[in-house]
Amino acid sequence: MYEMKIKNFKRIYVDIVISCLIIAVVATFFAFKSQTISQEQVLNTLSEISSQSVNVIDKEIQKNVAVLANLSIYISQEDAFDPVKIINKIKKVNEINNFKRIGIIDERGQSYTTDDNNILLNEQQMTRFNKAMNGEVSITDTLPDLIDGEEVSVYTLPITFDNDQHCVLFGAYASRYYKETLSVSTFDGLGYSFIIKENGDKIVDSSNKTSIKFSNFFDDIGAISKENKEKLENLKHNIKNEKSGFLEYDRTDEARYLYYQKLDVNDWYLLSVIPASVVDNNINGMLFLGYMMLGCCLLGILYLITRIVLMYRNNQKRLEEVALVDEVTGCGSYTRFRLAGGDILKSTKSKYTMVYFNILKFQYINDLYGYDEGNLILVKIAKILNNLLQEKEFCARIQADHFVALLQYDSVTQLKKRAEYMIKNMENAINSNDEAAYRIKMIVGIYLIENYNDRIESMVDRAATVIRDENRHELENCNFYNDNIRQRMYKNKELEDLFEEALHNHEFEVYFQPKYSTKKKRLYGAEALVRWKSSKLGSISPGEFIPVLERSSNIIELDEYVFVITCKQIRKWLDDGLEVAPIAVNVSQLHLYRQDFVESYLKVIDAYQIPYNLIELEMTETSLFDNRDILKDILNKFRKLKITVSMDDFGSGYSSIMMLESMPIDCLKIDKTMIDDLEVNSKAKEILKSIISLAQSLGLVVVAEGVEQAGQYEELIRMKVDYIQGYYCARPLPLDEYEKILKLKK
Repeated sequence: MYEMKIKNFKRIYVDIVISCLIIAVVATFFAFKSQTISQEQVLNTLSEISSQSVNVIDKEIQKNVAVLANLSIYISQEDAFDPVKIINKIKKVNEINNFKRIGIIDERGQSYTTDDNNILLNEQQMTRFNKAMNGEVSITDTLPDLIDGEEVSVYTLPITFDNDQHCVLFGAYASRYYKETLSVSTFDGLGYSFIIKENGDKIVDSSNKTSIKFSNFFDDIGAISKENKEKLENLKHNIKNEKSGFLEYDRTDEARYLYYQKLDVNDWYLLSVIPASVVDNNINGMLFLGYMMLGCCLLGILYLITRIVLMYRNNQKRLEEVALVDEVTGCGSYTRFRLAGGDILKSTKSKYTMVYFNILKFQYINDLYGYDEGNLILVKIAKILNNLLQEKEFCARIQADHFVALLQYDSVTQLKKRAEYMIKNMENAINSNDEAAYRIKMIVGIYLIENYNDRIESMVDRAATVIRDENRHELENCNFYNDNIRQRMYKNKELEDLFEEALHNHEFEVYFQPKYSTKKKRLYGAEALVRWKSSKLGSISPGEFIPVLERSSNIIELDEYVFVITCKQIRKWLDDGLEVAPIAVNVSQLHLYRQDFVESYLKVIDAYQIPYNLIELEMTETSLFDNRDILKDILNKFRKLKITVSMDDFGSGYSSIMMLESMPIDCLKIDKTMIDDLEVNSKAKEILKSIISLAQSLGLVVVAEGVEQAGQYEELIRMKVDYIQGYYCARPLPLDEYEKILKLKK
């Protein structure tokens, strides 16, 4: 390790010296080329700032829509329209959002609001809410507030109750919040942004000192010069075609550079502007900088040589500190836990156990109340857990809401009582807050350590396996690692060992389960499923081998195997002249961590010359939720090529409505668990109906899975779901049987 540090140190030193020398050599040449580069740099910066502003505005709008969408579902669960009760429910939500007020409007036009400004709307005022009254989600352009005249945008959503009463949920959002968002200082305060409609009308202007007040941007700028009018024609054309770009135009004082970009709401466009002097000053600055580089680089090399050793040592020290302290809780990190735990187990004569703590459905809190609120809970849990430790005991947060502790014990009975006491203390610390709108429930998995020479990670994994165990009793909050779990681990190991041979021997067969299109009124498309017919173990259920392969990462190979067979078969059907509908294939979340994921799948599709629109990629609700940070760029690469991306098993996990508006998906597949109670549970029926309507309003295709009864099928037809999949319509079929369906269509 020490030799590696020295080697890295020398490499850094050489790299810095060489880099400085190269900069010194090219600085002179750079000075002569700076004008073009500087202009491009400033304009690129302008476009980047504009893109960031667009993202911020779009996210704020999406967040507002999501808040109201969640509220609409929450409110629609009421048996009847009770305005007083509803307003009391949403007042707390209004306090933690930027809406000026939230309210509801009944079919008569009577409004009820969180700030008690209840008025009966006249016919003209009701035009703001016509779309919502007709079942659409909408956002108005800037309008005067009906109470105090302040400029606002009104967000509206429809709500339907069990007794078929209708109302509109609305939120008045002050335009000054948009202006505040756009007021970030850029280019030393000379840059500014504003929002217009496609026709040039102002939505939000700027408070910047160099900006101008206007009603219509096109009219104002076009009146300055003939050249401006000609340039504006091109701008109008591009805006009409939803394009982005640059424009240079004249003003009475000096020229301006402008970057225009479409917002994801109505026909709004964001325009970011800087004076031409910003570009000129940057060019002069770059020339001066080029000459200064020559002198500074020479001095910098000497300075870096004297400083690099101290910097490297200090960085190493800081890295060690970061590694040993958990960034969320401020307590000891998992790295520190592993080091301390390993040391104590090597020298102790006491009995130790590994205890794994988990907060059930913690992600709901993060999703509904924000990560800051979730982190406060984690800090409290960590503090309490540390306070409950005895001498020579350790604990740490592993990740998310998962904690682990290394505890001493005398007997299993005493250990269970202590674990339950720890759980009770942690739950009470959070649940005793009467103002909190949530409650937590914790479970633990306990592994009685047998071999102290095992790796700490193995001990933690066994304790974690207990609470992941599918046969864990739901009412038990303390669960022990036992022989049954051990036997399942051995069984899983056997499946892992057989996998490579089974794949080589083609023991995995691809089945196709057709989907019924409610619009086409026939079977159209299918989902590719895999079956394992082992030569040694016989038929193995997907529910048994899929989780095992996911934990061992072998699922990647199986997914690719199924994908290749599916593409090969689609090619054959196309060559045979059959009508081929899109085929969905399942994709494990483990693919998201492969750098070549997109390229490898596109390579297979292109190799068989499959039209992109015939491929659909399915990822589970959980995998999409857990990997939001890395998903968007990856999935959007597929979507740009018209490859459909679907969220599978919606309703089996977090069921976050927020996810629908933020995830880059085209299709929503509702899990069987939400279909099962459809005929007997009226609330479940209304919730499902609202989800289908909301998803379709967001432009998503909705598929209902696991439909097995005629009554379920008929209800879903009435709800206007797009596709129905399940044994009622068609069971998973072997290749030859599914091919018969395609030939019948022909």
